[in-house]
Amino acid sequence: MEVSGMTVNLRCPLLQRYLKEPTTSYVLCQTIPRPADVFGRTILTVFVTCRTECRHSYSRVAIVDYLRRGTKQCPMPGCGQPVSLSGSQRDEELEASVRAAQRREVMATRVSVDVSDEDDEVVG
Repeated sequence: MEVSGMTVNLRCPLLQRYLKEPTTSYVLCQTIPRPADVFGRTILTVFVTCRTECRHSYSRVAIVDYLRRGTKQCPMPGCGQPVSLSGSQRDEELEASVRAAQRREVMATRVSVDVSDEDDEVVG
């Protein structure tokens, strides 16, 4: 499926089936408070460090199992970015897209069955 010029995969790269409870990695930022000396006074300065994760999506149960096995890199071929559950979140928008694609697939199957039934009718 293509959204805003970007291809969105509705299948889990680990299970090769439609995503179930899609979980997507995202940019993970961490704030680190550090004391600093300013004009002879100690103040607290906050540094923010961020790392970009890949934004690939997986079925929740599949990525949990994958991470339990000790692997911490994205399983998408060619990616290799770090992944973690703390750096991932449920993707409700993607979940809605999966449900819509599944409905379209069911409707297409029904239409093709109806058309083939009509072809079998004997007129005479």
